[in-house]
Amino acid sequence: MDFYSITQWIYPLLDLIVMVLCFTMLRGPGGIMLGIAFLIMSVSSLSWPIAEWLANSKPGGQGDFYFDYSSIVAFGAYLVSSLLIIAGVINIGTSMRAVSTSAQPMMPTNTNDPYQTPTANIEATELGNANQFGNILFYLIPYLIGIVVMSVGFVILLDSYSSEAGMLVILFGVVLVLGGSIYLLVIIYRIWAFVINESNLLGLTPAIRSPGQAVGFMFIPFFNFYWVFQVYGKMANNINAIARQRGATQLMPEGLGITIPILIILTIIPYIGSIISLVVGAVLVPIFISQAIRMSGSLYRFSQSN
Repeated sequence: MDFYSITQWIYPLLDLIVMVLCFTMLRGPGGIMLGIAFLIMSVSSLSWPIAEWLANSKPGGQGDFYFDYSSIVAFGAYLVSSLLIIAGVINIGTSMRAVSTSAQPMMPTNTNDPYQTPTANIEATELGNANQFGNILFYLIPYLIGIVVMSVGFVILLDSYSSEAGMLVILFGVVLVLGGSIYLLVIIYRIWAFVINESNLLGLTPAIRSPGQAVGFMFIPFFNFYWVFQVYGKMANNINAIARQRGATQLMPEGLGITIPILIILTIIPYIGSIISLVVGAVLVPIFISQAIRMSGSLYRFSQSN
């Protein structure tokens, strides 16, 4: 495989990384627009190596029409993504100007009850890069690179006589995916450790009794299909319960926590399940866990300051 063939698979990976950065690091409609734009660009970039593979599978140049369709798809995709990027940048720029012009020193408001518990301003309590829960990028980057490396390994395995080289590349990709997945389990363990401890301090009942149980039960065959509803589905619910007890008005959306387990179960469907698994692992889980990290970190800092 030459350098040109390899770069055809690297471009979609780079677009996916930028997409997830937009979804996880930027907030509001502007971040969503930019994330969708780079998702479209990733799909468009992926259409070129697929078109080349389909064209080479047709003898006598009969597959040239795949390149024609790929060119049309690429033009439409980049046109739509460019419009989304323009709209997203305008939205983010407008939001930043609005915040900068309206930002005034916060003065304490007088209340009739001097012993009233202060409200937790989750938006004002930023987490920063170094935190006790982890960084979702340390899961996402090895995971995405591993997927691309495995795809390249399968291409080498199918298009050449060197099966050993293809298997080695696939094995390297599997190691990267496993490494990222293990780090994700570490993040989940830390979040649930915080949720359980904080719930006990506030007199709440957490959905899971221990962080080791949260991670360990996901390795039980068949039972894990139920347990993911507890790990992901109840995570946002429990974090929001803590936030309400702290008087927070900014809550974590709970719908995504239910969507992820449902899609995980659908991964057992042949062929389609592989696509669903990629969407869950590369898009939905990073978005959800990054929100949980940000929310838990804000609540942790608020509890430490009071």
